[in-house]
Amino acid sequence: MSTDEIELTTEDEERDKFELIAEEHDIDEYAFRAYCDNHHIDEEDLVSSFNYVDEFRESYCGHYHCEAQFAQHWAEEQGDTQSIPDYILDCVDWQDVWDGTLRHDFWSHEGHIFQNF
Repeated sequence: MSTDEIELTTEDEERDKFELIAEEHDIDEYAFRAYCDNHHIDEEDLVSSFNYVDEFRESYCGHYHCEAQFAQHWAEEQGDTQSIPDYILDCVDWQDVWDGTLRHDFWSHEGHIFQNF
């Protein structure tokens, strides 16, 4: 059954479409809610059209303790830290990296990080 055709059973009536879609597509419900809220997608929009899961998956970077943790992870994944000694990396203010650079390409909501497209 496609998401466009979600039919609520008696036990599902107490659950909203965000929860049902998250379960059906094996995605984090709270991250999906944050993504939809940021893009002004409400429950009615989820019924009529649904490319949102694919867009969510493309945008979602994961859940982090804080933006600074994501900034450090991102720099390491990009290979930007390979040639820098640990004693210097230990002095990096990763929150400043987020605030000064990454926040322009990403956004966060309660630890969930998303890439802007």
